[in-house]
Amino acid sequence: MQRLGLQSIRGYKPASNFQTRLYEVIADQLIAGNLLDRLSSESSDPIIPSAGFAFEDPPPKSITRPDSDPIISRILRELDPAARDARLRALGEDGERFIFCAEQNRLSAAGRDDLSQKIRWVSKEDGDGAGFDILSFSKLGEERWLEVKTTNGPASTPFWISRNELRVSVQRRDVFRLTRLYDFSRAPAAYQLTPPLQDHVHITAWQYLAAP
Repeated sequence: MQRLGLQSIRGYKPASNFQTRLYEVIADQLIAGNLLDRLSSESSDPIIPSAGFAFEDPPPKSITRPDSDPIISRILRELDPAARDARLRALGEDGERFIFCAEQNRLSAAGRDDLSQKIRWVSKEDGDGAGFDILSFSKLGEERWLEVKTTNGPASTPFWISRNELRVSVQRRDVFRLTRLYDFSRAPAAYQLTPPLQDHVHITAWQYLAAP
């Protein structure tokens, strides 16, 4: 379930060794029971920390690429947890709102109400063209451009990043921060990635523009 970008079942401890066939069985059950969208779109009204959000350490970059096993790669293409999260606009907006308010609380708790009031929800106010979602600040007033990726799955769930977002992460690596919000429907947690993003995650070309 975790490799498929879904919540694990409470009360069941993950096993380190299992047959690949288990992926196929679980995938069949998820599709037959129409559980994919239900599990992915579950939402909650999480309490936003009054002193801001404490970020976790990001998961380590795996030695092997996620598409190294052909059977698992095929199942991941069929279920595509990254595409599933990207389709759920309500989930993405809820995640951005959560981080937006948490950043306001963080700066206010640090005695920087002046900066808290300057935080902007860029993707909502100006649209998606900026390459990031939220303009925030450090306690010293340095800009932080936060691109928020939200999932109900675990920290290891893959996510989509657009060509524009990747370009901005390269051009403005001093201010760009990819903020990965996970386990959102249960107990929201997050980590941040500082460019270059390739130091932290495998980036795979997934779509191409074909021009006649």
